[in-house]
Amino acid sequence: MNLTKEEEALIMSLRGKKTKITCTEAAKLLGTTALDVAYKLRNGEASFGTAEYNGRRWIYNIFKEDIV
Repeated sequence: MNLTKEEEALIMSLRGKKTKITCTEAAKLLGTTALDVAYKLRNGEASFGTAEYNGRRWIYNIFKEDIV
């Protein structure tokens, strides 16, 4: 799931100014599963962001400064 610049731009445009979204929300935008998003983010396979578990769900942290 290495994101293209177009996919990164899509996520940022749809999410606005939020820097944290759930992996479920990210998965819907990317057309994949939340578990796949979390797994790949945890393993550093995605081109930006991280994943963390908050006790109930995975949270996808987007770092806008990583997007050119």
